[in-house]
Amino acid sequence: MKPMTPTWLLFGALACTAPALAGQSLEQIRYALYKDPSAEVTADLRVLAERGDLASKLLLGDLLSSSDGASRQEVIRLYHEAFADGRGLVPALASLARLLDRSPGLRQGQRAWVEQALTRYPSNLDPRNASTTLEVFLVYPELVPPREAAQVLGLYEQSCLLNCRPELYRAVLAERQGDRVAAERGYQQAVRVDLRAIDRYYRFLGDDQDTAFPAFARTLESERPKLPVDIVHRIGSLLDSITSVRRAEQDADRYERQANGMGPDKAQPSPQQLAREKAEAEPSMLPPPRHIAGVTTQWSAALSRRWCPRPTT
Repeated sequence: MKPMTPTWLLFGALACTAPALAGQSLEQIRYALYKDPSAEVTADLRVLAERGDLASKLLLGDLLSSSDGASRQEVIRLYHEAFADGRGLVPALASLARLLDRSPGLRQGQRAWVEQALTRYPSNLDPRNASTTLEVFLVYPELVPPREAAQVLGLYEQSCLLNCRPELYRAVLAERQGDRVAAERGYQQAVRVDLRAIDRYYRFLGDDQDTAFPAFARTLESERPKLPVDIVHRIGSLLDSITSVRRAEQDADRYERQANGMGPDKAQPSPQQLAREKAEAEPSMLPPPRHIAGVTTQWSAALSRRWCPRPTT
Protein backbone atom coordinates (compact mmCIF):
# COMPACT_ATOMS: atom_id res chain seq x y z
CA MET A 1 0.00 0.00 0.00
CA LYS A 2 1.38 3.40 -1.07
CA PRO A 3 1.75 6.05 1.64
CA MET A 4 -0.92 8.77 1.37
CA THR A 5 0.03 12.39 0.97
CA PRO A 6 -1.18 14.44 3.92
CA THR A 7 -4.33 16.41 3.14
CA TRP A 8 -2.87 19.68 4.40
CA LEU A 9 0.01 19.31 1.96
CA LEU A 10 -2.34 18.85 -0.98
CA PHE A 11 -4.33 21.94 -0.08
CA GLY A 12 -1.15 23.92 0.41
CA ALA A 13 0.14 22.94 -3.02
CA LEU A 14 -3.14 23.88 -4.64
CA ALA A 15 -3.18 27.23 -2.88
CA CYS A 16 0.31 28.00 -4.13
CA THR A 17 -0.29 26.98 -7.72
CA ALA A 18 -3.81 28.35 -8.26
CA PRO A 19 -2.85 32.01 -8.72
CA ALA A 20 -0.11 31.06 -11.14
CA LEU A 21 -2.54 29.01 -13.19
CA ALA A 22 -5.42 31.45 -13.07
CA GLY A 23 -3.61 34.78 -13.26
CA GLN A 24 -5.32 38.06 -12.55
CA SER A 25 -8.70 38.95 -13.92
CA LEU A 26 -9.17 42.15 -15.92
CA GLU A 27 -10.85 43.76 -12.93
CA GLN A 28 -7.89 42.87 -10.71
CA ILE A 29 -5.48 44.25 -13.30
CA ARG A 30 -7.36 47.53 -13.50
CA TYR A 31 -7.38 47.81 -9.72
CA ALA A 32 -3.65 47.12 -9.62
CA LEU A 33 -3.07 49.91 -12.13
CA TYR A 34 -5.32 52.21 -10.13
CA LYS A 35 -3.15 51.65 -7.07
CA ASP A 36 0.12 51.80 -9.01
CA PRO A 37 0.09 53.01 -12.65
CA SER A 38 3.54 51.44 -13.13
CA ALA A 39 2.46 47.99 -11.94
CA GLU A 40 3.72 45.14 -14.11
CA VAL A 41 0.57 43.56 -15.52
CA THR A 42 1.45 42.95 -19.16
CA ALA A 43 2.01 39.22 -18.70
CA ASP A 44 -1.48 38.72 -17.25
CA LEU A 45 -2.98 40.97 -19.92
CA ARG A 46 -1.32 38.96 -22.67
CA VAL A 47 -2.91 35.79 -21.31
CA LEU A 48 -6.35 37.40 -21.39
CA ALA A 49 -5.73 38.94 -24.80
CA GLU A 50 -4.71 35.59 -26.25
CA ARG A 51 -8.03 34.21 -25.06
CA GLY A 52 -9.76 36.81 -27.23
CA ASP A 53 -10.83 39.31 -24.58
CA LEU A 54 -11.21 42.59 -26.47
CA ALA A 55 -11.02 44.86 -23.43
CA SER A 56 -7.73 43.22 -22.47
CA LYS A 57 -6.39 43.77 -26.00
CA LEU A 58 -7.28 47.46 -25.78
CA LEU A 59 -5.73 47.93 -22.34
CA LEU A 60 -2.60 46.03 -23.34
CA GLY A 61 -2.28 48.20 -26.43
CA ASP A 62 -2.62 51.36 -24.34
CA LEU A 63 0.06 50.21 -21.89
CA LEU A 64 2.48 49.17 -24.63
CA SER A 65 1.94 52.38 -26.61
CA SER A 66 3.19 54.43 -23.66
CA SER A 67 6.23 52.24 -22.96
CA ASP A 68 9.69 52.53 -24.46
CA GLY A 69 10.83 49.78 -26.78
CA ALA A 70 7.41 48.28 -27.42
CA SER A 71 6.64 47.19 -30.96
CA ARG A 72 4.39 49.75 -32.61
CA GLN A 73 3.18 47.11 -35.04
CA GLU A 74 2.05 44.93 -32.13
CA VAL A 75 0.18 47.87 -30.62
CA ILE A 76 -1.53 48.59 -33.94
CA ARG A 77 -2.50 44.93 -34.28
CA LEU A 78 -4.02 44.94 -30.77
CA TYR A 79 -6.06 48.04 -31.57
CA HIS A 80 -7.27 46.53 -34.85
CA GLU A 81 -8.33 43.36 -33.07
CA ALA A 82 -10.04 45.24 -30.23
CA PHE A 83 -11.97 47.35 -32.74
CA ALA A 84 -13.06 44.17 -34.54
CA ASP A 85 -14.33 45.93 -37.65
CA GLY A 86 -16.72 48.03 -35.56
CA ARG A 87 -18.26 45.06 -33.76
CA GLY A 88 -15.88 45.31 -30.83
CA LEU A 89 -14.69 48.32 -28.87
CA VAL A 90 -15.01 51.59 -30.80
CA PRO A 91 -12.60 53.44 -28.42
CA ALA A 92 -9.81 51.23 -29.80
CA LEU A 93 -9.95 53.42 -32.90
CA ALA A 94 -9.51 56.51 -30.71
CA SER A 95 -6.48 54.91 -29.07
CA LEU A 96 -5.03 54.16 -32.49
CA ALA A 97 -5.62 57.78 -33.55
CA ARG A 98 -3.75 59.04 -30.49
CA LEU A 99 -0.85 56.71 -31.27
CA LEU A 100 -0.73 57.98 -34.86
CA ASP A 101 -0.85 61.56 -33.62
CA ARG A 102 2.37 60.87 -31.67
CA SER A 103 3.92 58.86 -34.52
CA PRO A 104 3.56 60.77 -37.81
CA GLY A 105 5.62 58.19 -39.68
CA LEU A 106 2.87 55.60 -39.18
CA ARG A 107 -0.02 57.69 -40.48
CA GLN A 108 0.21 57.01 -44.20
CA GLY A 109 0.32 53.27 -43.67
CA GLN A 110 -2.84 53.33 -41.52
CA ARG A 111 -4.85 55.86 -43.48
CA ALA A 112 -6.83 53.39 -45.60
CA TRP A 113 -7.65 51.20 -42.58
CA VAL A 114 -8.81 54.21 -40.54
CA GLU A 115 -10.91 55.52 -43.43
CA GLN A 116 -12.67 52.17 -43.63
CA ALA A 117 -13.08 52.00 -39.85
CA LEU A 118 -14.95 55.30 -39.82
CA THR A 119 -17.74 53.65 -41.80
CA ARG A 120 -18.13 50.77 -39.33
CA TYR A 121 -19.90 52.57 -36.48
CA PRO A 122 -22.36 55.48 -36.02
CA SER A 123 -20.54 58.59 -34.83
CA ASN A 124 -23.71 60.09 -33.35
CA LEU A 125 -24.65 57.14 -31.15
CA ASP A 126 -23.10 58.34 -27.88
CA PRO A 127 -20.26 60.52 -26.51
CA ARG A 128 -17.83 57.61 -26.77
CA ASN A 129 -18.39 57.20 -30.50
CA ALA A 130 -18.44 60.96 -31.03
CA SER A 131 -15.11 61.46 -29.27
CA THR A 132 -13.61 58.59 -31.29
CA THR A 133 -14.52 60.30 -34.57
CA LEU A 134 -13.15 63.59 -33.26
CA GLU A 135 -9.85 61.93 -32.31
CA VAL A 136 -9.58 60.64 -35.88
CA PHE A 137 -10.44 64.14 -37.12
CA LEU A 138 -7.39 65.53 -35.31
CA VAL A 139 -5.06 63.16 -37.18
CA TYR A 140 -6.86 62.87 -40.54
CA PRO A 141 -9.01 66.03 -40.85
CA GLU A 142 -9.55 65.29 -44.53
CA LEU A 143 -11.42 62.06 -43.66
CA VAL A 144 -14.15 63.85 -41.70
CA PRO A 145 -15.95 66.63 -43.62
CA PRO A 146 -16.18 69.91 -41.63
CA ARG A 147 -19.99 69.77 -41.59
CA GLU A 148 -19.95 66.27 -40.08
CA ALA A 149 -17.19 67.21 -37.65
CA ALA A 150 -19.24 70.20 -36.46
CA GLN A 151 -22.30 68.01 -35.91
CA VAL A 152 -20.32 65.39 -34.01
CA LEU A 153 -18.62 68.07 -31.92
CA GLY A 154 -22.01 69.57 -31.05
CA LEU A 155 -23.24 66.15 -29.89
CA TYR A 156 -20.08 65.62 -27.88
CA GLU A 157 -20.38 68.97 -26.11
CA GLN A 158 -24.04 68.39 -25.29
CA SER A 159 -23.71 64.85 -24.01
CA CYS A 160 -20.24 64.58 -22.46
CA LEU A 161 -20.36 64.59 -18.64
CA LEU A 162 -16.88 63.57 -17.45
CA ASN A 163 -13.35 64.54 -18.55
CA CYS A 164 -14.69 66.59 -21.44
CA ARG A 165 -12.01 68.29 -23.55
CA PRO A 166 -13.65 69.93 -26.60
CA GLU A 167 -11.19 72.86 -26.86
CA LEU A 168 -8.70 71.25 -29.25
CA TYR A 169 -11.49 69.83 -31.41
CA ARG A 170 -12.96 73.34 -31.75
CA ALA A 171 -9.60 74.83 -32.72
CA VAL A 172 -8.83 72.24 -35.40
CA LEU A 173 -12.35 72.52 -36.81
CA ALA A 174 -12.11 76.32 -36.99
CA GLU A 175 -8.75 76.07 -38.73
CA ARG A 176 -10.20 73.54 -41.16
CA GLN A 177 -13.07 75.94 -41.87
CA GLY A 178 -10.62 78.76 -42.57
CA ASP A 179 -11.55 80.84 -39.52
CA ARG A 180 -8.10 81.72 -38.20
CA VAL A 181 -9.41 84.10 -35.53
CA ALA A 182 -11.59 81.42 -33.97
CA ALA A 183 -8.83 78.84 -34.46
CA GLU A 184 -6.27 80.93 -32.58
CA ARG A 185 -8.72 81.58 -29.77
CA GLY A 186 -9.47 77.86 -29.63
CA TYR A 187 -5.81 76.87 -29.57
CA GLN A 188 -5.06 79.32 -26.77
CA GLN A 189 -7.85 77.78 -24.72
CA ALA A 190 -6.77 74.24 -25.58
CA VAL A 191 -3.14 74.81 -24.57
CA ARG A 192 -4.33 75.19 -20.99
CA VAL A 193 -5.93 71.74 -20.83
CA ASP A 194 -4.57 69.55 -23.65
CA LEU A 195 -0.88 68.78 -24.07
CA ARG A 196 -1.33 68.08 -27.77
CA ALA A 197 -2.48 71.65 -28.40
CA ILE A 198 0.92 73.19 -27.61
CA ASP A 199 2.80 72.03 -30.70
CA ARG A 200 -0.28 72.40 -32.87
CA TYR A 201 -0.64 76.03 -31.83
CA TYR A 202 3.07 76.63 -32.41
CA ARG A 203 2.78 75.28 -35.98
CA PHE A 204 -0.42 77.26 -36.52
CA LEU A 205 1.46 80.51 -35.84
CA GLY A 206 3.54 79.96 -38.98
CA ASP A 207 6.36 82.39 -39.74
CA ASP A 208 5.71 84.35 -36.54
CA GLN A 209 5.84 81.31 -34.27
CA ASP A 210 9.18 82.10 -32.62
CA THR A 211 8.02 85.53 -31.47
CA ALA A 212 4.28 84.95 -31.06
CA PHE A 213 4.53 81.84 -28.92
CA PRO A 214 6.84 83.35 -26.26
CA ALA A 215 4.51 86.36 -26.16
CA PHE A 216 1.59 84.02 -25.55
CA ALA A 217 3.55 82.18 -22.85
CA ARG A 218 3.92 85.48 -21.00
CA THR A 219 0.14 85.77 -20.79
CA LEU A 220 0.05 82.38 -19.03
CA GLU A 221 2.47 83.39 -16.27
CA SER A 222 -0.25 84.08 -13.70
CA GLU A 223 -1.97 80.78 -14.52
CA ARG A 224 1.14 78.61 -14.38
CA PRO A 225 0.60 77.32 -10.80
CA LYS A 226 -2.78 75.95 -11.89
CA LEU A 227 -1.65 74.30 -15.13
CA PRO A 228 -1.06 70.53 -15.40
CA VAL A 229 2.59 69.64 -14.91
CA ASP A 230 2.97 68.00 -18.33
CA ILE A 231 1.79 71.21 -20.01
CA VAL A 232 4.28 73.28 -18.02
CA HIS A 233 7.05 70.88 -19.03
CA ARG A 234 6.19 71.08 -22.72
CA ILE A 235 5.89 74.86 -22.78
CA GLY A 236 9.23 75.19 -21.00
CA SER A 237 10.90 72.76 -23.40
CA LEU A 238 9.50 74.54 -26.44
CA LEU A 239 10.65 77.93 -25.17
CA ASP A 240 14.13 76.52 -24.54
CA SER A 241 14.20 75.19 -28.10
CA ILE A 242 13.10 78.52 -29.55
CA THR A 243 15.82 80.34 -27.64
CA SER A 244 18.52 77.86 -28.70
CA VAL A 245 17.57 77.97 -32.38
CA ARG A 246 17.39 81.76 -32.49
CA ARG A 247 20.75 82.09 -30.78
CA ALA A 248 22.32 79.61 -33.19
CA GLU A 249 20.87 81.45 -36.18
CA GLN A 250 22.15 84.81 -34.96
CA ASP A 251 25.59 83.38 -34.20
CA ALA A 252 25.81 81.84 -37.66
CA ASP A 253 24.71 85.10 -39.26
CA ARG A 254 27.27 87.08 -37.28
CA TYR A 255 30.09 84.68 -38.21
CA GLU A 256 29.09 84.93 -41.87
CA ARG A 257 29.18 88.72 -41.80
CA GLN A 258 32.56 88.69 -40.06
CA ALA A 259 33.96 86.26 -42.63
CA ASN A 260 32.67 88.35 -45.50
CA GLY A 261 34.12 91.50 -43.96
CA MET A 262 37.62 90.02 -43.78
CA GLY A 263 38.04 89.81 -47.57
CA PRO A 264 40.12 92.37 -49.46
CA ASP A 265 37.22 93.49 -51.60
CA LYS A 266 34.43 94.04 -49.13
CA ALA A 267 31.20 94.70 -50.99
CA GLN A 268 28.73 97.34 -49.91
CA PRO A 269 25.77 95.84 -48.01
CA SER A 270 22.67 95.33 -50.09
CA PRO A 271 19.34 96.93 -49.14
CA GLN A 272 18.15 93.52 -47.94
CA GLN A 273 21.16 93.17 -45.63
CA LEU A 274 20.67 96.66 -44.28
CA ALA A 275 16.99 95.91 -43.60
CA ARG A 276 17.87 92.67 -41.85
CA GLU A 277 20.51 94.36 -39.67
CA LYS A 278 18.06 97.10 -38.81
CA ALA A 279 15.44 94.52 -37.85
CA GLU A 280 17.93 92.73 -35.63
CA ALA A 281 18.81 96.01 -33.94
CA GLU A 282 15.19 96.91 -33.22
CA PRO A 283 13.60 94.62 -30.60
CA SER A 284 10.09 95.48 -31.75
CA MET A 285 10.82 94.05 -35.19
CA LEU A 286 12.87 90.97 -34.40
CA PRO A 287 13.50 90.27 -30.72
CA PRO A 288 16.86 88.58 -30.14
CA PRO A 289 17.04 85.72 -27.65
CA ARG A 290 17.55 88.00 -24.65
CA HIS A 291 14.08 89.46 -25.19
CA ILE A 292 12.45 86.07 -24.68
CA ALA A 293 15.03 84.81 -22.21
CA GLY A 294 13.02 86.12 -19.27
CA VAL A 295 9.87 84.13 -19.98
CA THR A 296 11.93 81.09 -21.00
CA THR A 297 13.95 81.20 -17.80
CA GLN A 298 10.84 81.45 -15.64
CA TRP A 299 9.21 78.40 -17.21
CA SER A 300 12.46 76.40 -17.21
CA ALA A 301 13.26 77.31 -13.61
CA ALA A 302 9.98 75.78 -12.50
CA LEU A 303 11.12 72.48 -13.97
CA SER A 304 14.69 72.58 -12.60
CA ARG A 305 13.34 73.15 -9.08
CA ARG A 306 11.03 70.17 -9.58
CA TRP A 307 8.13 72.55 -9.07
CA CYS A 308 4.97 70.52 -9.46
CA PRO A 309 1.54 72.10 -9.97
CA ARG A 310 -1.65 70.16 -9.69
CA PRO A 311 -1.70 66.87 -11.63
CA THR A 312 -3.74 66.42 -14.78
CA THR A 313 -7.21 65.07 -14.06
